[in-house]
Amino acid sequence: MATNATEDLEYNEFYKALQNQYQALYDRAQDECWLVCIPCTSSLPPTSQISYSFAEAHLLEPSRLLRDEYKVLVGSKRIHWKLNGHILECQDLGLEAQVLAEELAYNKRYTPYRMFIIDRPLMKGVQPRKDRGMTKDELLVTRKTLSEHQRLLRCFDKHKEILQELDRRLAMFKDNYMILEAFLSDASKRLESLTKQAFSSFVEEHPTDDRIRDRRVKESVWLALENYIMCNVHKKVYEKICNRYKKEDSQFLDLCRQLRHTFTPSVLNISSDYVCKYHQTLSVLGRFQSYGSPIEKLFCLQDAMDSIYKDVEVHFKTRLRLGEPSLLPSDDLISLLGTILVQANLRNFVSDVYYMEQFHWSPFSEGEKLSYVLVTVRAALEYVRSSDVQKYLPKPKNSPPSGNSPSVTHPGLSSSSSSLPSALLELHEEQECGLNETLAKISRLNMEADRIERKQKKVVPNEIGPFFAQLEDGVVSSVQYNS
Repeated sequence: MATNATEDLEYNEFYKALQNQYQALYDRAQDECWLVCIPCTSSLPPTSQISYSFAEAHLLEPSRLLRDEYKVLVGSKRIHWKLNGHILECQDLGLEAQVLAEELAYNKRYTPYRMFIIDRPLMKGVQPRKDRGMTKDELLVTRKTLSEHQRLLRCFDKHKEILQELDRRLAMFKDNYMILEAFLSDASKRLESLTKQAFSSFVEEHPTDDRIRDRRVKESVWLALENYIMCNVHKKVYEKICNRYKKEDSQFLDLCRQLRHTFTPSVLNISSDYVCKYHQTLSVLGRFQSYGSPIEKLFCLQDAMDSIYKDVEVHFKTRLRLGEPSLLPSDDLISLLGTILVQANLRNFVSDVYYMEQFHWSPFSEGEKLSYVLVTVRAALEYVRSSDVQKYLPKPKNSPPSGNSPSVTHPGLSSSSSSLPSALLELHEEQECGLNETLAKISRLNMEADRIERKQKKVVPNEIGPFFAQLEDGVVSSVQYNS
């Protein structure tokens, strides 16, 4: 089922009218499997103008003879519509409507029928209602940065007074409240309470604004306020968290540097579709540390997880594979994300995870989505730090102990001539069989040198005086003989 990311039928006034005021008409359309067309919220007229004829014009009966052609009886006039790709065309009225999304629904007999979300009503002369500032649909666009959230808050009439009071309380917090590393949870509770107070003020100060009644708009306001508050106190809070987890941050960063060349997707027991270079994902994570609030950091991680599948799709297409990449189980996703975190070289990441866990409090569904991202990232962090990954650490090279160079004594050499330098030991490590040949060659050279020396020093004894004789024990001695 394809749906428009900014349209929720639960809050569409026309769809609610079909289910309540015009339920009989809607039941007939479902029973006969007609095409149900729902104009998006921003294009709808005021609720008072959603009449029976308006509802009737958006329930199209399929043609029994021609595919993708529909008819509808509005009053006494029969009107024909034709679906051309993603465009509904009507020559009778000279209208076109774009299909934004399609949903496959089922009636009471479990027979499927189609439902379109379209960009405009299928009637002429219908004017959308005029809302102050942004429309509800515009307010529901996902916002991730502080500047975007500030623009959203300014769309409400009483925003100036509420934000002034909030700034005053934030200034008191920064000037008077001392954050202790051992009591960071208390700081979290105080800031959460401040967010709740500001949110309640926004709801209570706009009782006649229909937009603030929408649960999704309330969620957007909460996220905007939370981001606004945490960006204001980021420096004061984040500094204490980093001091508390300084050792863990250093250990994790050092571990990532050691694993960088050995702990890669290729060593994991996952589908080959996911063994690739995650350039786009790493590019997104490269911006992670530039964000100040937990919400901004969480959205960055969410974008990074989405980029994993984009990188896989690029890799899949470059291999000229048909079809789609295989599905990745949750456990494998955690392992894969662990290898990407190792490559990302993120400083203070243990502190960042604690920061996101303790200083993000959204009670709405979007907060639950971000919480899922956080849980997955936390699992990947713990996986990298676990003993399961220790086997991927590079093995240390055998290095000689500090001090004197080691020596090796060969039976054919004297102790003074058989002390081998460390360079020869390294040669032995690289090619063990070459060491014996080298020692034998040295022995032969020493024997030849001794023979030449004895020949040069050979002396003929005189009638008087000493002559040199070599004793059996190898000690050279001087002996005197009488004439």
